[in-house]
Amino acid sequence: MKTKYEILVSMLDDLCNEAPAEYRKYHPTNEAEVPKARGLAYIHLLLKIRFGLRSFKDREDLITDGTNDGGIDAYYISHASHTIYFIQSKFRNTEQNFDGGKEISIEDLASMSIREIVTPENTDQITFNGKIKKLQQTLSKLPNSNLYIIKVIILANLSGSETKKGNAAFKRLLQGFEYEIFNYQRTYDELLLPSISGTCSQPGEVTIPLTLKDN
Repeated sequence: MKTKYEILVSMLDDLCNEAPAEYRKYHPTNEAEVPKARGLAYIHLLLKIRFGLRSFKDREDLITDGTNDGGIDAYYISHASHTIYFIQSKFRNTEQNFDGGKEISIEDLASMSIREIVTPENTDQITFNGKIKKLQQTLSKLPNSNLYIIKVIILANLSGSETKKGNAAFKRLLQGFEYEIFNYQRTYDELLLPSISGTCSQPGEVTIPLTLKDN
């Protein structure tokens, strides 16, 4: 019987296979290229299950991972909840490291330049890649942008945030923004299991518009 990790890896490989042939980074030709492909597919899994993005192209457009990415691997804008999600991910390519809780580094978290991305007028000295610049253009065109909040999703193992002191420390590290962690256990429970069962969107909240006209 396959372990949860083996099933997860198989699912990531299936997500890679969804990529058109021209997206070569998803189609490794040797073992050395496999970790990078699975790491990207891991982000696809989050976007697909958490936010219900079924199209490979829709997900790929939101992945910013690469040189000059400002420490941001991907993003998602929820217009329903007025939330801008910034995603930092670290997939572990062995079961021992994934289930054993090998954590994302403090350096990776500290590299997230969220404020610099959302306030580009104050950061002329920072160079961002094309996808981050596209995100900045999108943010600049948001109607009622002042109503949007920013939240960080850490798609990686990270401990120490359970205490009040730890939570405050990580918020300072993440420039004061709220965050949530998808560690290995939460990945199995909230990303892998829904994917197996065919449930593709797990909204964090349900928004019901009410019309109060004449009342």
